[in-house]
Amino acid sequence: MGKFVLHPTLLSDITFSLVGSSKTSNYIVAPKSINMNEAERIKILYSSGEQGGAVSKSRSGIVPIVFKVIVFGSTQANAMANYETLVRAIMSPMGGTLEYIPNGLSGVMSTYYHYLQSAPPMIRQGGMNASMMEGYGHIDIAANSYGIECVVQLMTEAWATSDPFTLNTIVSQTTLDNNNDASNDNYLTVPNSSIKGDGVLPVIDVEFNLYSTYYITHMLLHKKKELTGTVDDLDWFEAEDMTDPFSEWTTTVDSAASDGNKEISVVNEHANIRFNLSSSIDRTYLGKVVPIICTKHASSGTVTCWIRWYPTTYSSGFRTLVEFDFGVGNSDWRIAVSDQEFDLPPLEIPSHVDESSTPTIGSYLSQIPFDIDFYDGTSLITDLEFDFLWLPTTDDWISLAVNEDTYWLDGSITRFDSRTGNVTIIDSSDRLLHIPKHYGRPISDLIFEKGYDHRLSILGWRAVTASSGGYTKQNTFDVTVKGIYVTIYPFNEA
Repeated sequence: MGKFVLHPTLLSDITFSLVGSSKTSNYIVAPKSINMNEAERIKILYSSGEQGGAVSKSRSGIVPIVFKVIVFGSTQANAMANYETLVRAIMSPMGGTLEYIPNGLSGVMSTYYHYLQSAPPMIRQGGMNASMMEGYGHIDIAANSYGIECVVQLMTEAWATSDPFTLNTIVSQTTLDNNNDASNDNYLTVPNSSIKGDGVLPVIDVEFNLYSTYYITHMLLHKKKELTGTVDDLDWFEAEDMTDPFSEWTTTVDSAASDGNKEISVVNEHANIRFNLSSSIDRTYLGKVVPIICTKHASSGTVTCWIRWYPTTYSSGFRTLVEFDFGVGNSDWRIAVSDQEFDLPPLEIPSHVDESSTPTIGSYLSQIPFDIDFYDGTSLITDLEFDFLWLPTTDDWISLAVNEDTYWLDGSITRFDSRTGNVTIIDSSDRLLHIPKHYGRPISDLIFEKGYDHRLSILGWRAVTASSGGYTKQNTFDVTVKGIYVTIYPFNEA
């Protein structure tokens, strides 16, 4: 029982016997001498989080693992040769991993500690014969054995992981729509029950399924934590569900639009439409958000969008939260992503308001109206078409991959790899096709931490050119989430 194996990169493995188990190698470790420094790992991984000590995936902190080893040999020269083999493994310029299962445990995953090039083991006593080693843990020592007692200090990354070369399937292939409405979902759920240890470093494969000629050049992924069991689409607002305070909009049908419906403005210059947050909203939806809107118009031009907040009633003074310009035209649905963020909510929540209080956060915030004001001095507003508003949070994780030179091919796979921090476009044989540009949070910051469900959303669209471009809800994506588990303490799960 138990396991202690050094896997130096490009060198042979070294298997250690643990005192209390049978001697199976020339290297023996006393389990009581092993110090994984979990307290230091907790300090690095939790105090470096960005949201009040939330877990982070920081690799800037290095933590030593210390343990005592007796290196055996049939002669003193043979024992020294075995020691030199250990030195080469520990001082490997490419580092390696230390695989560990605590003595006495069985049927659990191995824990892998990723080590960097470390100092050679310090020799405490060399040239020990069999009689000198009789007190070392009741080890079965041959009469002609010689030993070297040394202390190893491996410099390791703060996170320990499951097998780094074996990806665990977290969520099987799921087909996602390119919109979010009553009958379609652009997100999947990574349930807390699928996460082992302290979290998952995911590898997300997104296969693009082309509808007609609606290729895409932009792919946006968004991840947010959810209170367990409450995954919902409360940050997505359909135009036809909003309030029309001045009778400026007409609802019509469009199969390319989200939910199959759209709103058309019937006034000049200004067009206003209002919405409220859902009373079901909770703290996981709050923080910095970036507005994403979908509009269409037959003529090319630029429209200004304001999102405003009314502190008390519709008729009272407002506060402008964000202002940005976007292009319309060519009779295509277009996605506009604001270059500004704003705080949601735009006011401090009283300390007595919580998910379990009366009023709840949701019922408190749902009383505050928001206003979207579209403006243009030309006639564009007279038949501006508006589909949806999305307010994804940016505090957790959001990423935009852009293929500026070409577009995503039907069936191509985009891989967001949290282990390496890379986003790549590959074919079905994992051959590299293209490396898109990337904006937003680093891929290496993506982690599904234990204790929450997580919602992973996707939206794709094509950059607008002189003659084409835009968005359709009919594109779909096949998404698979795999990954390696991360932990602070050794895994106790199968």
